[in-house]
Parts: sequence; structure tokens; C-alpha cells
Amino acid sequence: MLVAGALGAGSAAAAPIWEQERWQLTLQTAAKARARGEAVEAEKLCVVAMQYVRERTVKALEEYAALASKMNRADAQQVAEKARKLKDARLSPAQGSVYLGFDPADELRAYTAVLKGLDRTAEMQSVGALADAESQVNFNHFVRMQIGQQGGDYRGVCSEPVPRSQSR
Repeated sequence: MLVAGALGAGSAAAAPIWEQERWQLTLQTAAKARARGEAVEAEKLCVVAMQYVRERTVKALEEYAALASKMNRADAQQVAEKARKLKDARLSPAQGSVYLGFDPADELRAYTAVLKGLDRTAEMQSVGALADAESQVNFNHFVRMQIGQQGGDYRGVCSEPVPRSQSR
């Protein structure tokens, strides 16, 4: 992914796959809206935050698949299939929950190991933060489901941290 702008006309630099500050600001704004009793606004922000994670995870796994292929890794085809499966599942939300057979956060963590081996530290840190966000989104889906099943209002609940025992 390339972004033009601050470097001058015609020049471009690789943009990060994940913008941690954007994610955190959206979650903080959602939490503040919920605390003020603005559940609808908080929910809109949660949807934006969760969609950002979903889109970035697909993009990162596609980049991982491309890198694995370029490196002629034995698992390149498997990584590409997982990226395709995730993209299909996330682009067809009408299907409801889809069993992937893998944890996207774990795949992102595998990607960080490859990036570390290539000494691509900034990318490794960015993808690692995205893996944590993917885990947080999955955990918050669970929390929201529990709140709903108990008759509570889950709107705007999206910034609950993953308990240490469940984080990696």
C-alpha cells in the first residue's frame, strides 16, 4: 500500500498496515460516548473500529500470502487459502458466523515471526498490534453477546481488554 503526500509530489512511502493511534482514539471516543449515555453514537464508533480491524486483518493476511509466495515458502499456498477464506467470510456477513478453521490473530502472529526474521521491525510491530486488536474484537463480540443474552444494552461496548489469561 502506498501513500503520497508529505514527501513531495511524485514520491511515496509504504504506509503502515495498522494505525494503532486511530484504533485507540476510536475506542476511547466510543467509551466516552457510552459513558455519557449516547449508546447510538457509541455503537456507530464501535462498528467503525471493528470494521477497521476486520479490513486491516484481511489486508495483512493478503500481504503475508504474497510475501510467503515471493519467498517460495512451503506454506505459501496454505497462507493464501486462509487469506482468501477470511476475505470471503468478511465480505459476506449475511452468512452470519463462519467457521474458518484458524484464528486470524494467530496467523497475524505467524506473519510477525516472518517479518522479524527479515528484520522488518516496524512492520512486525504494526502487525503484532493488529493481532492484539483482532483478539480484542473477537473478545468484545463474546462480551457483547453475553450482555445481550442477559437482556442488557451492548451498544457501544467494544473497548473491553482481553483478559491476560486469554491474550497471547
